[in-house]
Amino acid sequence: IQAAWRGFIVRRWYRKLRQTLPPNDPKLRKRYFEDKLCDITERLVRSCDSDGINDFLCEIDQSVKASRSVFERLDSSILRSISEEEWEEISHKALDRDSQDCPICIMPLTARTTATSQRSSPAMANRSNRKSVLLSCTHLFHSACLEAFEELSLLEVKVCPVCRSNYQKRSL
Repeated sequence: IQAAWRGFIVRRWYRKLRQTLPPNDPKLRKRYFEDKLCDITERLVRSCDSDGINDFLCEIDQSVKASRSVFERLDSSILRSISEEEWEEISHKALDRDSQDCPICIMPLTARTTATSQRSSPAMANRSNRKSVLLSCTHLFHSACLEAFEELSLLEVKVCPVCRSNYQKRSL
């Protein structure tokens, strides 16, 4: 009986040793770590409360749905035609912001006739002489930059590259 008990204890000790020490052979070592990773992920999945997670994700989905409906109503009210007075107010806000560079290409919005710009390459001078566009969200861009952004956009609705709001544009 004692020999059977000692054999049982040694086999149990050896099994635990095999579970804690990785083998030296690369194939067995890979298998060892795969099994360890599988055990860890199974324990993690078992410890997660799936009902709570599903409820949480459903709540997020409902919140997103409500937000989209609010934004759709807001967007339809914003996309009405903007009067001249409102464009004046928008342009004053844009001037107050004092943005001097196009946020897309990071080049100056207006041509500056300084000695450095006169010495710069013709391509740089051509970039600084581009037409500017004012958006209804008060952001300023080069016309060509905004057109390129609109062409590359995956969205059906035009959104401002800076604030992501729907807009109407006006050339300056």
